[in-house]
Amino acid sequence: MLDLGLFLLLFMINYCDSHLILVGEMKSPLLQKPKAMAEENQLIGCHNKNEWKDHFEKGKESKKLVVVDFTATWCGPCRVIGPILADLAKKTPNVVFLKVDVDELQDVATEWEIEAMPTILFLKEGKIVDKIVGAKKDELVEKVARYSAVAAA
Repeated sequence: MLDLGLFLLLFMINYCDSHLILVGEMKSPLLQKPKAMAEENQLIGCHNKNEWKDHFEKGKESKKLVVVDFTATWCGPCRVIGPILADLAKKTPNVVFLKVDVDELQDVATEWEIEAMPTILFLKEGKIVDKIVGAKKDELVEKVARYSAVAAA
């Protein structure tokens, strides 16, 4: 009989978006993450580097505006702007909205030179076109409207 340590070594378990994914030879279809996820009209949380890379690349290839909210659970202003971003995501289907917790994905935050939270980046084809530092609702709404109109044109 295999001991628990050896079992976990052979079959690493990764928790991702409330789905258990068994990595190894024995993959159960019931435990695999669904391939087609409804991602439009929502603020998409990226909880590991693979999710970040996947959503970032999809956004880049789509040529849509990508709005990235760099946030932290301990950040008060982030908790204020989060629901506003989620509401904008519902109302703006031609924009991809991503959320990155700087404590979960420190490498990603460092790569994008994030120094304060919340920082919201506006990306077009993978390049920064604008940035907001702080929970500035009016500026956020205005920039999403401006850049999504440009992206749709």
